[in-house]
Amino acid sequence: MRSCAILVVLGAAGCGAGAFACEQSGDCQDGDAAGVCQPEGFCSFPDPDCASGQRFGDHSGRLSGTCVPGPQDTTGTSMTTTATASQGEATLDPTLESVGEVSTSGGPATLDGEAESSASNATVDEGSTGDPLDPTLLLWFQFEEPAAEGLVNDGVLGGTAPCHLGFCPGSEPGVVGQAAIYDGVDDCAVYPWTAELDATEFTLALWTRRDVFVSGYDGVFTKPVGDGAFNTWRVYFTTPGGMQEVTNLGVHVGLADNTGVDVVVEYTLATWTHFAATWDGTALSLWIDGLFVGTMPTDVWEVDEHGVTIGCDDDVPIGITHFLHGSIDDVRMYARVLDEAEIAELAAMGTP
Repeated sequence: MRSCAILVVLGAAGCGAGAFACEQSGDCQDGDAAGVCQPEGFCSFPDPDCASGQRFGDHSGRLSGTCVPGPQDTTGTSMTTTATASQGEATLDPTLESVGEVSTSGGPATLDGEAESSASNATVDEGSTGDPLDPTLLLWFQFEEPAAEGLVNDGVLGGTAPCHLGFCPGSEPGVVGQAAIYDGVDDCAVYPWTAELDATEFTLALWTRRDVFVSGYDGVFTKPVGDGAFNTWRVYFTTPGGMQEVTNLGVHVGLADNTGVDVVVEYTLATWTHFAATWDGTALSLWIDGLFVGTMPTDVWEVDEHGVTIGCDDDVPIGITHFLHGSIDDVRMYARVLDEAEIAELAAMGTP
């Protein structure tokens, strides 16, 4: 079981409006532009570059940014562009207050090499509404499609996270459209490793909910490393040692020997919470429901070719375990540090 190193207590709440599937053309409006509700259940908007004259909007799942099939375009096409990942650094405001008490876990360690990472030359789906897909958004699991064999990645890396041994999470209404619900027994998906996942700075963002009190550790979104039960980074629920009916929600960055730091908040059971964490190579910071919680300095980081797990963790050599007893929605990994306004915008995208 992993141990918590930092405790900052904060309540959980959230608000806002999320994406939806249309039922009629009157549902489709982008500013002054009137759209059409297509048979697929998503909105399209006028675009002369499409043979059909219509392009799916940016809240259309995997169809986002593709042409509605027309006379000479029966399959739909994506407009693409080439972009390079942002490598800028975010500076935390030292005047921001964190709530509670902060402590460190483990001592300083030397960074054991840096794997080169970038989202350069990524293909970006560009819809007819809003901005193009952020080229640094590597992983984006929206759970809008049934997980028959795996979870669809709508981020720039594309592909699918296959369900471990065929055990996929179920589907339920979530905070932003549909969510994935995990049974805490065997539901798990693993996105295969690729070099872009070894980002030297990142943002992890998601909605999550733990439904029942269990003694132990639940992996929510993790990147295992090494031959033990540890992680490059992890988002997780855990129960403090000796505590009864107390659950914490936290993030960790570290090495294969578990050296590193954690930022943790006390969590209210069965509550949808927006969780965002950033690491810029020098500090790990946490936001809950768009509000800054705290930060810990650390340059401790190590990667290898383990994939990313969603709703579980990989305790080598035991294998896949620590299954989530709850739900997740709108799971994202960016290869850059989002600023405070961007994180607040993500937290405002739902209706928990």
